Amino acid sequence: MLLGHIGIGFAGKTIGKKMPLWLLLIAVMIPDLMSFFFILIGLADETGFWSHSLLMTTAFSAISSVIIFIIYRHFYEVLVFCGLIYSHWLCDYISWPLEVIGMSNGINIFSAKKTYGLGLYQTLPGALLCEFTLLFLGIGLYIISYRYKNKSK
Repeated sequence: MLLGHIGIGFAGKTIGKKMPLWLLLIAVMIPDLMSFFFILIGLADETGFWSHSLLMTTAFSAISSVIIFIIYRHFYEVLVFCGLIYSHWLCDYISWPLEVIGMSNGINIFSAKKTYGLGLYQTLPGALLCEFTLLFLGIGLYIISYRYKNKSK
């Protein structure tokens, strides 16, 4: 899931008004960005434990919450940012295993040995429908929110 994560980042801007959109888009992509980092340093495995498990998502959220609080000094922005990080794990849980692209393993909860997933992406139509629905809904919410903000000025 890539477009769906981006759509959720756009939707996040409707509630995370003080943070720039690019930062919210980074928040929803943190597990994927960390996956690339772990591949570079040789910690990556086929289960994605180091980047996509619930345990590591919690660790990324904890580290990020400190950074976001230092920058914005508001707990609300911390909640929005961490919520977007967790949305990545939740969307992957709903969509994995990614049979469409040949990944038959699911998403990790706490262990690298057992994987889970609801399997929405077992068919190409299901994958495309989910991706584009989340993308268009997120962008739509962002546009409506932006227009409403400009009309109220």
